[in-house]
Amino acid sequence: MLDGLAFLPVNLMADGMSVLWELVPDGIDSILDYFDANYVNGAFRSVMMDGRLRFRRTPPRFPPDV
Repeated sequence: MLDGLAFLPVNLMADGMSVLWELVPDGIDSILDYFDANYVNGAFRSVMMDGRLRFRRTPPRFPPDV
Protein backbone atom coordinates (compact mmCIF):
# COMPACT_ATOMS: atom_id res chain seq x y z
CA MET A 1 0.00 0.00 0.00
CA LEU A 2 2.78 2.40 0.88
CA ASP A 3 4.30 2.23 -2.59
CA GLY A 4 1.00 3.46 -4.06
CA LEU A 5 1.86 6.98 -2.85
CA ALA A 6 4.40 7.20 -5.68
CA PHE A 7 1.54 7.32 -8.20
CA LEU A 8 -0.32 10.20 -6.55
CA PRO A 9 0.14 13.82 -7.58
CA VAL A 10 2.20 15.79 -5.04
CA ASN A 11 -0.80 17.85 -3.94
CA LEU A 12 -2.65 14.65 -2.92
CA MET A 13 0.18 12.99 -0.98
CA ALA A 14 -1.04 14.19 2.44
CA ASP A 15 -4.56 12.91 1.69
CA GLY A 16 -3.15 9.58 0.56
CA MET A 17 -1.15 9.31 3.77
CA SER A 18 -4.31 9.92 5.80
CA VAL A 19 -6.04 7.07 3.98
CA LEU A 20 -3.08 4.79 4.68
CA TRP A 21 -3.23 5.60 8.40
CA GLU A 22 -6.82 4.35 8.41
CA LEU A 23 -6.11 1.16 6.43
CA VAL A 24 -2.85 -0.23 7.80
CA PRO A 25 -2.96 -3.18 10.16
CA ASP A 26 -1.59 -2.89 13.68
CA GLY A 27 2.11 -3.55 13.98
CA ILE A 28 3.42 -1.45 11.11
CA ASP A 29 2.63 1.93 12.63
CA SER A 30 6.32 2.63 13.18
CA ILE A 31 7.14 2.15 9.48
CA LEU A 32 4.27 4.38 8.43
CA ASP A 33 5.26 6.99 11.01
CA TYR A 34 8.86 7.00 9.75
CA PHE A 35 7.75 7.36 6.13
CA ASP A 36 5.28 10.12 7.00
CA ALA A 37 7.86 12.10 8.99
CA ASN A 38 10.68 11.80 6.43
CA TYR A 39 8.90 11.84 3.09
CA VAL A 40 5.37 13.26 3.27
CA ASN A 41 4.25 15.56 6.11
CA GLY A 42 7.32 16.04 8.28
CA ALA A 43 7.83 15.46 12.00
CA PHE A 44 6.53 17.28 15.05
CA ARG A 45 8.82 19.16 17.41
CA SER A 46 8.02 20.97 20.61
CA VAL A 47 8.48 24.73 20.88
CA MET A 48 8.05 26.96 23.92
CA MET A 49 6.00 30.07 23.07
CA ASP A 50 4.70 32.54 25.64
CA GLY A 51 5.41 30.08 28.43
CA ARG A 52 3.32 27.37 26.74
CA LEU A 53 4.48 24.22 25.06
CA ARG A 54 3.33 23.99 21.46
CA PHE A 55 3.98 21.51 18.70
CA ARG A 56 5.01 22.49 15.21
CA ARG A 57 5.57 20.41 12.14
CA THR A 58 9.00 20.50 10.56
CA PRO A 59 9.26 20.01 6.81
CA PRO A 60 9.98 16.45 5.63
CA ARG A 61 13.63 15.58 5.16
CA PHE A 62 12.90 14.47 1.58
CA PRO A 63 9.88 16.43 0.30
CA PRO A 64 7.47 14.61 -2.07
CA ASP A 65 8.31 16.85 -5.03
CA VAL A 66 11.95 15.69 -4.94
